[in-house]
Amino acid sequence: MHTQPAADHSRILYVDDDSNLLEIGKIFLERMGDFIVDVTDSPERALELALSEQYDAVVSDYQMPGMDGIVLLKRIREAGSHIPFLIFTGRGREEVAIEALNSGADFYLQKGGDPTAQFAELANAVRHAIGRRKGEEELRKKTTELHDAVIELTAMEGELRKSLDELAASRQHLIESKRMLADIIDFLPYATFVIDTEGTVIAWNHAIAEMTGVPASEMIGKGAYAYALLFYGERRPVLIDLALRFDPEVARHYVSLNRMGETIEAETHQARPRGKEVTLWVRASPLYDQHGRLTGAIEAIRDVTIQKQSERELRESEEKYRTLVENLSEIIYTLDENARIAYISPNVESKGGYTPGEVIGRQFVDFVHPDDIECRLEQFRKILSGANEPTEYRFLTKDGRVIWVKTAARPVIRDGRPIGVQGVLTDITSLKQMEEALRDSENAYRALFEHTQAATVIIEADETISLANKAFGLLSGYSPDEIRAAGMRWTEFIAPEDLSMMREYHRLRRSDERSAPSVYEFRFLDRSGARRDILLHVGMIPGTQKSVASLLDITERKAMERELEFHAAELARYSNSLAVANRKLSLMSSISRHDILNQLTILQANLLFAEECGSDEKCAGYYEAMKNAARTIQSLIRYTKDYQSIGIGSPEWRSLSDAIRSIAPHSLPIINETDGLMLYADPLLDRVFSNLMDNTVRHGKTATAVRIRYRHLENGDLLLIWEDDGIGIPAEEKERIFARGVGKNTGLGLFLIREILGITGIAIAETGEPGRGARFEMRVPAGMYRFPC
Repeated sequence: MHTQPAADHSRILYVDDDSNLLEIGKIFLERMGDFIVDVTDSPERALELALSEQYDAVVSDYQMPGMDGIVLLKRIREAGSHIPFLIFTGRGREEVAIEALNSGADFYLQKGGDPTAQFAELANAVRHAIGRRKGEEELRKKTTELHDAVIELTAMEGELRKSLDELAASRQHLIESKRMLADIIDFLPYATFVIDTEGTVIAWNHAIAEMTGVPASEMIGKGAYAYALLFYGERRPVLIDLALRFDPEVARHYVSLNRMGETIEAETHQARPRGKEVTLWVRASPLYDQHGRLTGAIEAIRDVTIQKQSERELRESEEKYRTLVENLSEIIYTLDENARIAYISPNVESKGGYTPGEVIGRQFVDFVHPDDIECRLEQFRKILSGANEPTEYRFLTKDGRVIWVKTAARPVIRDGRPIGVQGVLTDITSLKQMEEALRDSENAYRALFEHTQAATVIIEADETISLANKAFGLLSGYSPDEIRAAGMRWTEFIAPEDLSMMREYHRLRRSDERSAPSVYEFRFLDRSGARRDILLHVGMIPGTQKSVASLLDITERKAMERELEFHAAELARYSNSLAVANRKLSLMSSISRHDILNQLTILQANLLFAEECGSDEKCAGYYEAMKNAARTIQSLIRYTKDYQSIGIGSPEWRSLSDAIRSIAPHSLPIINETDGLMLYADPLLDRVFSNLMDNTVRHGKTATAVRIRYRHLENGDLLLIWEDDGIGIPAEEKERIFARGVGKNTGLGLFLIREILGITGIAIAETGEPGRGARFEMRVPAGMYRFPC
């Protein structure tokens, strides 16, 4: 029941999720003699009471589970209530204070320090807020009375009223127009300010106040280039002054200056707002009144430092890609959907004599031998339809020569439709020349075979190498004579992981040459066992079961590709690590300031009560409260240590029985049915089961034992189950219990469990039946568990 306040007493509603702190606050405030205090630890109940119009003010904590203090304030204001509202919290961040005041809070006070002093300050703030609200109500009442008197007077002054109304409407329109313009400027996302023709600041929006650290209240009305001092450390004309009077000397301070009528845009690298080196994009324009008279100028500023840095990084990335492309022996090209050349790599000049500028924009068939044009157009249409088999044709060089090239291409898809073709041209002239020489004469063939720079072999149907050239000898480490004398097989030079693939291609090629690829990559083993990445060109010798293979060593190119992939993965890993570290730092900071400051307030207040108490029995209660607060602080500090350690050590395989055994001597009986199950988890896995046992002991009440078991799921995951025979968990709390700060102790144990398991993708949920025990189900992904062989 609520006590009816005396006429000179104010009724206060005090809400905080810490019941001990509520009682302390009630005692201190009611000692002041002019307050009656009702308390609640439920923000939802506080909302109902605040709207009942029986309270003179509301005092609220900020950080509370379910609904924080600012959300409670917004709900009250949205309901139309103007009751004085004070935020009283241990959370001391500036942005929280700003949001509270912007949301309609009357005062924002921070907990901590001497309880007597801080509650005295709170009491003064409450009195001031109530007095101010009563004054506002009285002012509104007087205003209403005055308004009624004015209406009565103006009714008697008919003609005068009409004139006064017109004048008031015009004046109000002017005021509203100016206020609207000021609101629009303040709402702009870019830092914006306005000066008059004398250079005096008349508008300074929120964004520029944030950029410079100087609020509008300190800038409005200032002249003598005060705005330049904040950006450049000296008083001098800047871009906004150029909009009033253009001066070439001032313009020299900017780069990329562009004039569009009377509007000026530019960039500057000289600005140092708050001492930070930045790149700014600036736009300035003169302002005119409705009669066309110059009234001032406006300037908008945007920090483009990150954008410029990204542009530099993109240019560097493009340069690396360009260097890689230019050093490949193959020609990379892109055709649009009309078969025009949209891109070609610069090495086309070394192969065909053309510069890229002479080729790009022309039809690709302009460089194809006339006899091959029809086939090439047909092949282009097939590639657009999804075909990607390599093909060969004759290419016309700038000096009239004909070279043979092989192309491997694929369609370029955008928005579900092909918009062109991207591919690679490989000069196979030497290979084609070799094939032609083979047809002409064996002697000519042998000469070409032996002197070509490409490592080349002839492979028999039984996989033996019947002929190898000198280049292959250099690649393999065996001389051609050694290979022939020993009857070495082609498969002796293939890495084990590629062996089955190569043998299958060898078989298919001899049954139907078109069923096996003629160009592909594999890993090659030389005499020392060293591996090389090889691009293989292989084809059958017509009329025989022999195949000829030409090997191109692409080890360095593949190494470069792997290095690029590695650096990209490292960058992603570092970004993720930074995000995790920031989240942990933010959480530990929140615990340190809010939770520990609350407990210190309880300690100090109970110490003060103990000093004032008269009986030992009454003092004992205060001492017990101090012990509980000290134990809570100890638990919070131990939690931050554990939370800091999550993710520091690499995950490892842990025996579930070992983890359970470490808590068995100090807990309820455990029925372990996990049969040697091992989990891949964070090194803090023991803490998971220790906290689960602590949760059972603290909250199970009637629990007599714990059972842990598992079962396999259809998708390959494993469900690990921890259950007890206690009182269970209410349905409405099943998900909230994992949130930080929820619980009857520190509210951190189950939150820590979810964080530790989440390191290796293990999810946890409570699925027990209220009244029949708690059951925690941990879903372990496939690959994150195993059993002994």
